[in-house]
Parts: sequence; C-alpha cells; structure tokens
Amino acid sequence: MNPEDLRLIEKRCSEATPYPWNWVPDDNGRVKMISTTSFTAGGYDGDPDGPRGRRYYHAIIEMERGEGPCKNDRAFIAAARTDVPLLLDEVQQQRRVIQQADRLFSFLWGQGLIDRQRVEKEGRVQELMHVLADLRVHAEWESTK
Repeated sequence: MNPEDLRLIEKRCSEATPYPWNWVPDDNGRVKMISTTSFTAGGYDGDPDGPRGRRYYHAIIEMERGEGPCKNDRAFIAAARTDVPLLLDEVQQQRRVIQQADRLFSFLWGQGLIDRQRVEKEGRVQELMHVLADLRVHAEWESTK
C-alpha cells in the first residue's frame, strides 16, 4: 500500500458519519436501516422497548423510506470493498516485518550483541538500529583491510 492509498482511506473515513455503525433488522431479519449508535428515551429496568421506553437511531440509510446515505457516506461504503483488503494486506505485511525484527533481535541477543540498558532506556527498535549501524560500520572497516 502506498502513502497516497492510505491518505485517501483516511480521508474517506474522517469524512464519513462518525461512531460505530450498526444495522437494524426489520421483523423478517432484513436490513431496516444502517445507523450509528442507538439511544433510549423513557425506558426503565433495562427494557428500552418497554411501555415507557422507545429506541431511537441516527439513520445513515433508512430502507423503508428509501433514504440513502450522504455523499461522504456513499464514498466510504463504496470504497470499503477495496479499502478493507488493502488495509488487511498492509497489516499482514507489517506483522511479517515485526516477526522478522523479533527473530533478528532474538538472534542478536543470543550472540551477546544487544545492550540491555539501551533496550530498557530506548526500546528494542532503537537498539536494533544501533546494532545494525555498528555492524555496518564494522563491515565497512573490515572491507578496507
């Protein structure tokens, strides 16, 4: 995934209706509406749909009235089919990099090349950077002999 792809996904996400989205079924289990979080007015004893309670939603799409989403939500929904696989691929690639870095760290630790105090102070990634820089300098020095 290139930085422009990520920028566009972030833009669509920030411009879409915020909060978690839910689907609300009709009596037959079909989608009645896509909405953000619901809230209850007048309910009691944890029964929001009881005699004094009624559940309300902020509808993004309401199927019964044929109301569609706003322009930004349409763009977000339409792009989700491509955005989600791209993001999942990126997560998998990042996990592979992290696993490789963990294996390298373990190897270098086993070789006694890791400075424990620097790890505690700066973290594992910074220590890996220090060790790799030291190894590169050492390799360059060895090549001049």
